[in-house]
Amino acid sequence: TEEIDSSKVRAILLSKELLHESVDKQGKVWNDKEQLTKILKKLKNAKSMKVKYAHSAKSPFKTRIYPNVSASVLRSELRGVLLSNYIDCDINNCHPAIALQLLLALNMDASTLEHYVNHREETLHKTMKDFTIDRKSAKRIFIICCYGGSWKTCVRDCITKVKDIAKPAWFDKLQNELKMLCDVFKNKNVKI
Repeated sequence: TEEIDSSKVRAILLSKELLHESVDKQGKVWNDKEQLTKILKKLKNAKSMKVKYAHSAKSPFKTRIYPNVSASVLRSELRGVLLSNYIDCDINNCHPAIALQLLLALNMDASTLEHYVNHREETLHKTMKDFTIDRKSAKRIFIICCYGGSWKTCVRDCITKVKDIAKPAWFDKLQNELKMLCDVFKNKNVKI
């Protein structure tokens, strides 16, 4: 449940200078006005709204969930205004570090993930150098890999200058380690 003051949503909607629209590398349009309008419609005149989450239809691992209508998808500047009881906590390298701890606790192969987590800066720097990309794109390659995305997606979204670039050996190894972890959790939690 998100507690949101609908009068703040209305005020932001009336302030054109606060509303942004951008297009990501996949061509998806992120539109503040559209998101805020959905939130206002769902709120009606209430002070809070229940948020439902679902797995992405695209993810082969079925690990990440996304909200249908939520202030959490807004830019941080808008979230801070709308969600007074909301704390935006960003934990450095959180999911890979947690996945590594789980793999190790289950005595499963984690050599590739362990190298990435323990040598993250060095690995990101090497990726930046190997593909002539910035840090944000290098991080995105690992995010795409960790959530079951394809190398083709990495090239399309992160390595736009070169199209026929060979997939690094670590890519499939890392995905296989994480897929094994997902399989263990799926088998133990069949209702998910």
